Parts: sequence; structure tokens; C-alpha cells
Amino acid sequence: MAEYSFGERLLHLRKQTGLTQQAVADKLNIHRTSYTKYETGVVTPDHQGLVALAELFGVTVDYLVGHDEPSTPSVTDAEGERMHLTLQEQLLVQMFRQLNYADQQTLVQQVQRTCQQLKRNRTK
Repeated sequence: MAEYSFGERLLHLRKQTGLTQQAVADKLNIHRTSYTKYETGVVTPDHQGLVALAELFGVTVDYLVGHDEPSTPSVTDAEGERMHLTLQEQLLVQMFRQLNYADQQTLVQQVQRTCQQLKRNRTK
């Protein structure tokens, strides 16, 4: 993605995470029109804005401004293979970590039940 502009990188990252422009703007505490100007290349955010965007999307500021490719966090699966996390997976981890322990346990149980139900539905 090295040939993409700052705005194009933002657009790509936002679409990968499934967020709307309004959702990103809300997370950054700015107006949607201000964020839209970032994506269209009309305006570039200041240093603080770049850092906030990098944190939101789980990339480096260098990646946002085109100096480097994204470093993708990875985990090791049950077989010992390294798996890279997508931006959506990274967002899930970030949201999960914001929960207290009891809520984390409740969420894990709900996800397990949902996955089991989906498996059953697929085999019918």
C-alpha cells in the first residue's frame, strides 16, 4: 500500500474496520466533516490527531504518512502457527480489554454459545 496517499490509507483502514466516518469522528471527538477532509486529502491532522488515528486503527504514524508498511500484531494458534490479527480482530481485543473481568467472562460465554449455535445451524 506504499503508493497510497494519507487519505487513501485512512479510507482503507476505516473500511477494513467497518466503521463509518461518523463513528471515527466520534471516537476522535471531532466533527465528521473534519474527518472527511482527512480522507479526501484536503486537510492533514496535527501531530496529536495522527497519533489518535494510529491508535484507533492499530497502525503506526509512519504507516499513516506513507513511510512504512503496517506492523500487524500476531498470535500463535493451538498448532504453534503465527496468525496475524486483522484490524477488526484488533478492535475486538481492544474492546474486550476495556471490560472488567466479570464482563469479559460473560462475553466469552456468550460468544461460545453463539459459535456453537452457528455450527449446529450449518450442519442442519
